[in-house]
Amino acid sequence: MAYYLADPMCKFYYEQIKEPNSDESDVDNFYNNTLSLYFPRNQLYGIEQESRPLKELRLTNKTDFTIRCIRNGTPKKVVVIECRRKDFAYQDAKWRATLNQAIDYVKLIRAEQGQNASEDLHIIIAIGTYLRAFTHKQGADDAVPFSVCANELLELKTDEAKVHAVFTEMNRITQH
Repeated sequence: MAYYLADPMCKFYYEQIKEPNSDESDVDNFYNNTLSLYFPRNQLYGIEQESRPLKELRLTNKTDFTIRCIRNGTPKKVVVIECRRKDFAYQDAKWRATLNQAIDYVKLIRAEQGQNASEDLHIIIAIGTYLRAFTHKQGADDAVPFSVCANELLELKTDEAKVHAVFTEMNRITQH
């Protein structure tokens, strides 16, 4: 079965990530093109790149992407994606720091007007060609592994079917 790497643009950006000296923008370009396959506008999803820092709340780090969907006329944020360049893929401390940054942002999302604080929010952290998926529950200080491929470090090409399953399930559970 063909998944996202069958798309010529997604494959091109995947190859860019693998190049020597690739940087975070290569990872961002991959996700910018791939996420629209799984969270399309015709299903009332919007992909927001470079979420704003919330300086008034002393949050200067921003996430790379936020996926928002419209539910009952209200735009809700449902998935947060934070990316890093491939040089950090084998550094456990970078994975933890990346997840912590995303969790801090998710906690602030819960307080935004129109956002239902009790709904689960989902997090994808990506470093180079690898990703991990999580769910953040209301009031939690940490995130739990996402139900599909829980606790797995997934490589975009090697584990393409599993990554596809993660994206597909996130779409399914965030539908209105």
